[in-house]
Amino acid sequence: GDASGTGIFDAKTRTFDRTLAAALLDDDSFPDKLPRVLGPNECAGTLHNSYKRLLRIPLDQKEKVVVSAGSGDNMMSALGTNCVEPGVAVLSLGTSGTLFGVSETPVTTGTAVAAFCDATGRHFPLACVMSCTAVLQTVLQEWCPLFHSSHDEASQAILQIEPGTGGITFLPYIGGERTPDWPQATGSLLGLTSSNFFGHDTKAQQTILYRAAMEGISYNIAMALDELRAVGFCPQSKLLVVGGGSKNRIWLQMLADILGLSLELPLEAESAALGAALQAGAAATNTPVDQYVLQYHQKEHQGEESSANAIITPTTNKSTTAAYKEGFDRFKSLSNKLFNS
Repeated sequence: GDASGTGIFDAKTRTFDRTLAAALLDDDSFPDKLPRVLGPNECAGTLHNSYKRLLRIPLDQKEKVVVSAGSGDNMMSALGTNCVEPGVAVLSLGTSGTLFGVSETPVTTGTAVAAFCDATGRHFPLACVMSCTAVLQTVLQEWCPLFHSSHDEASQAILQIEPGTGGITFLPYIGGERTPDWPQATGSLLGLTSSNFFGHDTKAQQTILYRAAMEGISYNIAMALDELRAVGFCPQSKLLVVGGGSKNRIWLQMLADILGLSLELPLEAESAALGAALQAGAAATNTPVDQYVLQYHQKEHQGEESSANAIITPTTNKSTTAAYKEGFDRFKSLSNKLFNS
């Protein structure tokens, strides 16, 4: 889990690297102060009576309440979405955006992809972009006041604008960027002309700005997906989508079109919370975590038919695909010219 994101963790041995740990603080005693990292199927201990009282668990209960190993939020989200087998991948649309999946082999260090470990004993390549829903919220509030802070209203409005936004490119790096590693990057709006922007009324201009921002964020996510593929992690034909941004079906359709992948919405939106519960269930029943998760999701889906909107598929419209490809190529070119120095 998150121990593998400290920078001093060896993903292959699943232990802290003592040499790196000592060098971190120039202190040879520091490695001995680090805790042992529990395995995915280990228990941290049993619940103390003080916490039982807090949770109103009878103190005379004979069975001990075990405490599972725990993990990071993304790793728990993977359990909650049934992302426990190699090739399965998740896109999380939150304040930042993350793309992650399960792999049998670790990622090579020194790339844009983080070499995390998952909560089942496998590896967990992850690419994180800082510029996601927080940037879209900033654009809505600061540039689009006529939409009264409503993403739903703004999203419906952008359907009037053709994909590609008339050649306008928004680089969403308002707070710098992590993937690519461009901490000094800035937000940029490029390609404005009298015909594609200045010749429109105020409401139309705000619609254009909102669409350009949504496209720019989506292109940045597509760049992160390319980074995952570059290190050998190639998701299957779909991505499981979680996070606050996943509620916006218009954005999901745009992402499916740009990424060229189907997007599937899990039955449980609070995937990290569900994942934590599943890990606890595995610990309580002494069942391997991945096995417990697979059994749960199989049972959960038995006898249920997914709703018609549960899976968003990429467009078959060639002009839309071409417009997004042109926009993505332009986005990459401008981003690299400005910030990849």
